[in-house]
Amino acid sequence: MKNKKLRGMLFLMVAIILMSSTVSASPVLENNTEPYIEITPVNENYYKDILKKEKSDENIRLTYDEVLRLYEEYIAQTPQLQDVTSSEMYTKETLDNFAQYAVERGIIEDTLYARQSITVTFLRAQFRIAADIGESLGYSNAANFLRHSLQDNPTNVSFAVGTVESDWIKDSVEYEEIFDDFKDYVAEKDLRARTTSGSTTLNSTSDLHLALNKVEYIASGTKSSSDVWTLTITFKDTYDFEEAPWGDMGGELVTIVNNYAALAEDLGAIVPYDINIKVRDTFTE
Repeated sequence: MKNKKLRGMLFLMVAIILMSSTVSASPVLENNTEPYIEITPVNENYYKDILKKEKSDENIRLTYDEVLRLYEEYIAQTPQLQDVTSSEMYTKETLDNFAQYAVERGIIEDTLYARQSITVTFLRAQFRIAADIGESLGYSNAANFLRHSLQDNPTNVSFAVGTVESDWIKDSVEYEEIFDDFKDYVAEKDLRARTTSGSTTLNSTSDLHLALNKVEYIASGTKSSSDVWTLTITFKDTYDFEEAPWGDMGGELVTIVNNYAALAEDLGAIVPYDINIKVRDTFTE
């Protein structure tokens, strides 16, 4: 049953992505003009249900489970992979050899397109399981952000005021600091409006750190005739992974998993996209 043991170890390693304090997204590029899909309190449950639906690759006519079982078979019949280190197991060469195995078995056609498709499908199947594990551990937003990246052309996503994601940030220590700074700045300055921007690191909770971490923000507020300020803060981020040097990530295993995610991104299994999250608050001057 060694193949099942390897599969379990793989899923555990991939799940570490959602528990590691070193895997994160990066600030959004200012010149990205692609449209956003807006998630509101009305449609966000539907959006998340769509992300969780079982997937398959129409190009190779295999479900995620079928590709995972084929990979188990490949590992079981490849003696040189039985005792390799983790860093040797999760490489492009191993994935290329798996695609070749699928060709030799007659599972897929011997074309570059089919080879790429089965590789991407395999990687996405693994990371979807990682997302499920992460959600079960309480990292629901990080899990959904990962799920959204596991498609060919993920739309940029904007979360409106009142969504779970908006309230999630609003409850953070970092948000309170930005809010208090804005409030202190406008105090007794006879201002009617103010807009400012900056960057911060959202890491006061594990879910924030894993899903967002380093972000940019724009804070814009206006004051009414009754001296009530309405402040809207838009947090901006790009969801992606970067390969990390050995030793920079607090442990060899964590580095392997992060680099595996970076490889998945290079191969098109994980696709970066931009995230906007709006938070609104009021205060009286």
